[in-house]
Amino acid sequence: MKIGLDDYLLNHTMEEFQRLPRPEVLTLEQKIKSATPQSLDAQHLKVLLQEIAQESSESRKNLLIKSLSKKLKIGIRALQADIRAYSRRGVSSDRKPTACAYFPCLVDIVKNENGQYLFLIKGLELTLATEIEREGEVYVPPEKKHCRFLLGNAEEIKKHYEIDSDHQLYWDVLKRLQEVSVLPDKSYYHLVTVYVFLTYLFEHLSYFPYLWFFGQPERGKSRIAKAVTHLSYRGFYTETLNEAFIFRFAERFKGTLGLDLYEISEKARDRKSYDLFLGRSGKDLSVPRIRPDKEGFPDTDFYDCWGPTVLATNVEIPVHDPLRSRCIKITMPEARAKYPNNNSPEALADLKNRLIGFRARNFDKKIQEIDKPIEGRLGDIMQPLFFVAQLLPPEAKGNLISLIGEFEGERTQSESETLAGRIVQAIYDLEDEVENGKLPFEKVREKVNEDIEERYRFAPQTIGREISSLGINRKKSGGLIFLVWEQSKLSELFKRYLPTENNVPNIPNVPNVELTELPDWDEFFQMSPLSPKMPIIKDEKREAREKTKKISLPVKSMLTRHRVIRDERGEILNPKKNKFSPPEIEEIIE
Repeated sequence: MKIGLDDYLLNHTMEEFQRLPRPEVLTLEQKIKSATPQSLDAQHLKVLLQEIAQESSESRKNLLIKSLSKKLKIGIRALQADIRAYSRRGVSSDRKPTACAYFPCLVDIVKNENGQYLFLIKGLELTLATEIEREGEVYVPPEKKHCRFLLGNAEEIKKHYEIDSDHQLYWDVLKRLQEVSVLPDKSYYHLVTVYVFLTYLFEHLSYFPYLWFFGQPERGKSRIAKAVTHLSYRGFYTETLNEAFIFRFAERFKGTLGLDLYEISEKARDRKSYDLFLGRSGKDLSVPRIRPDKEGFPDTDFYDCWGPTVLATNVEIPVHDPLRSRCIKITMPEARAKYPNNNSPEALADLKNRLIGFRARNFDKKIQEIDKPIEGRLGDIMQPLFFVAQLLPPEAKGNLISLIGEFEGERTQSESETLAGRIVQAIYDLEDEVENGKLPFEKVREKVNEDIEERYRFAPQTIGREISSLGINRKKSGGLIFLVWEQSKLSELFKRYLPTENNVPNIPNVPNVELTELPDWDEFFQMSPLSPKMPIIKDEKREAREKTKKISLPVKSMLTRHRVIRDERGEILNPKKNKFSPPEIEEIIE
């Protein structure tokens, strides 16, 4: 790694500079004259050819090539081809530097006492640089207008890097967060504090949970969300869900995105950025963008979109929304008080400098991998927190453990209130109705709609589709629809959707149940008054006839198009050739 004179003097005295060894400087002619096939390996030859390529005079360049060819016994054309290649790559002293905000070994972009933006780089020691050369490119920090987050102070960071304690810093951050807003209990302050530290070690993580503050207005959501964002690594607080901004911010800065919105899911869908926003939780998603002005492989650019995300919303994310399963939810309690203005970037600058020092001490360390603390998505979102907690006081891990049970209980309660949860609960409650490994669909439908006002009840088709999405097999036998009882599959569903105090019923599977595959439309037919198996008592005949008149499809047409049964010989009736006569329809209704 090359360091310029200005950068060297930022970290060393003039006396140290004067004591540096001064190697002999040779001209190109002298280097060629001293070169031999034995002493000049491939790397040194490459450097020599690059120097020749930088010559502005073509005449002098040709003379040097001829001298080198004669000295090393290499053909002139071969040397000229290599030199032309180096010239095309732009290896010249006046090439334009490129703005860059991330590369390996970069701790962060910082500023000195004069407000100058610098790279803080960790090698054998921390060094400051106005520019850096990597792989033939010269990189400089972005301009001030592009860095919309709080930058650390270079001298303060270097001081804290040497003398600060990770454990003491943890307690100081936690104390500051307690002064900003009221959370449900003390365990949540530990959770939020660990999340702040997590953002500084993103290189070690493959999953990034969303930290979600939810509640009514004036409960401190915005205050705590701002504080967490400004304390986090390159935290940027905004309200935009613009797709282009999200993936460019992630690709260029690897920072923390803080969003304060009334509602998030629908807004993200309106901006056509919902799927992209979901992708911030993992490193396995890249966003391709086409460059029409390019040809071949350069016409496609790929952007990372992952990174830590802090949310504050007034509207709860629906239980069925995939975004919710990626969130660590914190419901803000009612607790009005007079809080000082201590959540601004300037008010948090002292802790910010120390947190960047924490990153400098730890981002290049080998940290022990740990298992997920619990199975399922909750294990995915909690594992990064436990990983970072290894570097923090024992209380951090202890409080995270205490929250897992609470989060799991809340998740189960929320899922039990969904249609899928009602279906699973109904199946569990109907264990006594299972015969020969079959549970009637009609029993499940009635149980699901129990205690629901008629106009709000779930249609048979809706219940059928949800059952299919749960992976439960639906079959038809003798004109009726059944759910096949598969113990292993249902046990997992009971475990997910039902409270832990429920015991999984142990009903053995019945193999090779002779059932017919169920068409998608059959739930409606079975539940209609036209079903030959529908029990209709005498006093309800007139009501059944009245309902039949309201059906959108004609009675004769419905029975013709959808009735799939077997006759006495076991042959399937062809609906097109074996239509029911009007008397037969009346007989079915009677």
